[in-house]
Amino acid sequence: MPCGASCGGGDSPVNVLLTNDDGIDAAGLRALYEALRVRHTVWVFAPAHDRSGTSNALSLGRDMLLEELEKGWWALSGTPTDCVICALKSGLLPKRPDVVVSGINGGCNIGTDVVYSGTCGAARQASLSGIPGVALSVLEAPDSAKAEADLSGRMNEKPVRFYFEPLAAFAARNLEQLRDICGKPVEGGPVPYFANVNAPPEAPYAGLSFAPLSCRLYSNTVSRGTSENGISRLRLEGEGCAIRALEDGFTDASCVGSGRISISLVFAEPACAVPGSGTGRFVLDGAASASV
Repeated sequence: MPCGASCGGGDSPVNVLLTNDDGIDAAGLRALYEALRVRHTVWVFAPAHDRSGTSNALSLGRDMLLEELEKGWWALSGTPTDCVICALKSGLLPKRPDVVVSGINGGCNIGTDVVYSGTCGAARQASLSGIPGVALSVLEAPDSAKAEADLSGRMNEKPVRFYFEPLAAFAARNLEQLRDICGKPVEGGPVPYFANVNAPPEAPYAGLSFAPLSCRLYSNTVSRGTSENGISRLRLEGEGCAIRALEDGFTDASCVGSGRISISLVFAEPACAVPGSGTGRFVLDGAASASV
């Protein structure tokens, strides 16, 4: 569902909690902070180190180290979900945030990525906690991570480059709209959705669309090895590759691929299908069975 290039901003300052999964020193987090703090009150509560791919993992029953690096900037030795919960429950924030913004992630979180992403996990946790959550991610620049041969013939990989500032500026202009589309808390409970926002690598953007999630397939590999002391080791590697789309082909992936910002409203609470009648008979106790 396309809409204009910018939804327009409001006039009231907002209390914002920032977090991410790339870690407290990530450039995307700093770019977002600089853009939002011009008009809003912003606190940062982020993992001390890169915690990508941690989804909604919790550090239950384990002590976490906390350090205030500068006023209103806390680094926690936990996951993005830990950061959201601890920020809301520790009493360190002077006020309850109006919105939690997670990112800006270096690399898109499209389709099935929302299951694994710590960036999305933090936004989901915010909505589960009754505060609208927004996840922001940007695609790498098109000339990034290309292998090139140097003069000696060795292959060198160019560094991956991200342009965070355009998406940070978009978030600052449209923060109230991104907050409001997540919905209101249901009877004092969770907010229905979190907003998953993905942007193409460079501005000016061609527009934006509300898009369904694609189905992303992964090329995971596992390598085996042995450490110096003889202990077996496994290493999991992988990246997203093929994309499956709806019949008309319109998804968050195609949206970003066409130069537009993609916004997907994702259910914060798990959703399930309820099958109709006639799906079979299930054995309960011994010979007893029930039809459904």
